[in-house]
Amino acid sequence: QRRLQRAGRRAAVMFRQQTQSTWWAMMANASFVCVQKDRQLMLLDLLTGEPLWKRDGLPFDCDLVGDAQVICAIPPDEEDAIIFNALDGREIVRRALPEDSEWVAFSGRRLVTWHEQAQLTSLKCVDLVTGKETWQLPFAEGARHHLLESGDVGVLEPSGRFVLLNVEVGKARFEIQLEPLKGLHSMSVFASRGRYIVFARIPDAPAAN
Repeated sequence: QRRLQRAGRRAAVMFRQQTQSTWWAMMANASFVCVQKDRQLMLLDLLTGEPLWKRDGLPFDCDLVGDAQVICAIPPDEEDAIIFNALDGREIVRRALPEDSEWVAFSGRRLVTWHEQAQLTSLKCVDLVTGKETWQLPFAEGARHHLLESGDVGVLEPSGRFVLLNVEVGKARFEIQLEPLKGLHSMSVFASRGRYIVFARIPDAPAAN
């Protein structure tokens, strides 16, 4: 098994190869297991493994995300998410997706994206079912972000302000002031035994004459 990473994002989908030409994509929660085999989407009973419903005609190699109410299938071309009702497999809607370069994380039916414009940087969360924005948080120009294995997102601003965000609700788990940075290129965050280690990359100092 492997965790699929596409366009720098972490997707809640696992793949297991059966043969050279057949792949299974799987999404599981406390209520059911949803799998894609070739072009067929199936919802399986969590205890018996028996199919509760099937849908044919999906594009190959979709990412599967969602929650107890909906299944979101995202084809490899990533132009539209196909949303299904988890109860009966009925297609609810097809939702146009933003550019994949803006994707940060999926949280159930929600997609978190990163936007950089002139003097404005922000994280936004959109409900893929309704298409409505559920929250938006502004950050300073030049801020950088990193997605942790826990699903939280760390954001570091050039001023040294660091925020660890719970993307499910769009609120900070904590905020701390670090040393200011000039020309922040990128940053990474690692959690270890209840502590967080922040790595920041800044431009190299000019060589001495």
